[in-house]
Amino acid sequence: MKFDAKAGEELQGKIAKDNVSIAQMLAVARKASGRGSFQIGREMLRLMKKPTYLNAGEYVRYGLYDDTRYSDAQKKQFLGAKAHWPLCDEVSAPEWRAATEDKWLADTILKAGGQTITHTRAVIDVGGRTYGAARKIQTPEELKDFLTGVELPLFGKAMGSIGSFGAFLITGADADGIVFEDREAATYETFLRDHIGTDAYVLQDVVRNHSFFANVTKHTATVRLNSLIRDDGLFVPFALLKLPGGDNVADNFWRTGNSVCALDPKDGRIGTIVTQTKYGLEHHDTHPGSGADLIGQCLPLWDQVIEVASSAGHVFAPVRYQSLDVAITDAGPVIIEINTGGGWDLTQMASGEGFLTDEVHETLLGWGSKLF
Repeated sequence: MKFDAKAGEELQGKIAKDNVSIAQMLAVARKASGRGSFQIGREMLRLMKKPTYLNAGEYVRYGLYDDTRYSDAQKKQFLGAKAHWPLCDEVSAPEWRAATEDKWLADTILKAGGQTITHTRAVIDVGGRTYGAARKIQTPEELKDFLTGVELPLFGKAMGSIGSFGAFLITGADADGIVFEDREAATYETFLRDHIGTDAYVLQDVVRNHSFFANVTKHTATVRLNSLIRDDGLFVPFALLKLPGGDNVADNFWRTGNSVCALDPKDGRIGTIVTQTKYGLEHHDTHPGSGADLIGQCLPLWDQVIEVASSAGHVFAPVRYQSLDVAITDAGPVIIEINTGGGWDLTQMASGEGFLTDEVHETLLGWGSKLF
C-alpha cells in the first residue's frame, strides 16, 4: 500500500487540535503509511522508552510511521518533550535555572558579562521586589505617567514566562488609556487588573530587524541556537529562524501564521520554511507571507551571531545545555533571551531531523547523562 501524505497531514492536524485516542492515531497512521496497526503500535511503544521518550502524539506529529522517510536509526534520534527537564537537571547546575528563567535577572547577568541585550525601560510589578536602576511601576497612575512620557512602541513580556504567552506591543498612550497593536485598547486600571494581575512584566524597546528582513516580516525575527557548552567550546548542533507572520507581535510557532526555518549552524543558510496549518506542518518553497525566496540564502552577520552565542553561553557555562534567542539588526546581533535547555520540538519540526545526533549523544554521555 502506498504512503498517503494527505492522511498523514490530516492526522497531524487532529493531534494538534483534538484529544485524539491512541486507537485513532493507529488507525490514521496505518492508512497514511500502509503498515499494519500491530507493527505501528509496537514501534510507537518502543519509541516511548529510552532513549527517545516520545509520546504517541509526537510519534505521529513527526511522521515517524513513514518508513519511506526515516530509517530505524533516524527514528531513534527524535526526542520527546518528556526528557527535556530531566536532561536539564542532569547536565546543568540546577541553581542556575532561576538565572535564565527570570528575565530581569538574566539580562542583568548578560549585561554584566558585556553582552548586547534588549533595553528594559521599566518593570510592572505590584509586589515588593525592586529592580535596581529599572523603573518600577505599581499603580495605574504610575503606568500612565510612564507611558505618556516615553518613546513608543514598547514590547511587554512576563518576567518568568516561556513561549511569549501574555506578550503585548504598546503603540500609544494618552490620558485615557493604552493602545496596543495586538489587542483592544484598555484603561490603565483595566490593563493592570485584567492582564498584569500579580505577575511581573518587563517593558522593553522594540528591536528592529536587519534590512535583510525588510520585505519578510514587520516584527522582530529571532535566531534560536540550541547550544551545548563543552570543555572544548561552544557546540551548536541545531539552529533555526523564527519569523512572525501577519500582525503577530511575537515569533513563537504556536501563533497562527508564524514560520520556522531550519538553519545550517556553520553559515546560517536557510534550508526549510515550515508553517502550521489545520492539517499539521506545511513546507514552503518561498516565505508564505511575503513570497520572499529565502531558501538557500545565508543570514547576515552569522559569524557575529555565533560569537555572541559563544560569549553569552560561557557567561552561563554552568547551564551546559541552553538556548539563545538572538535578533539580527543592522548594528549587529542583540540577545533577546537565554534559557536553560530549550525545547527540541521546534528544531525537529523545522529540520525534519532528530535532535539526538551521534555527536549530541556522545556529548551527553560524556557529561554522565543516564537518560540516553
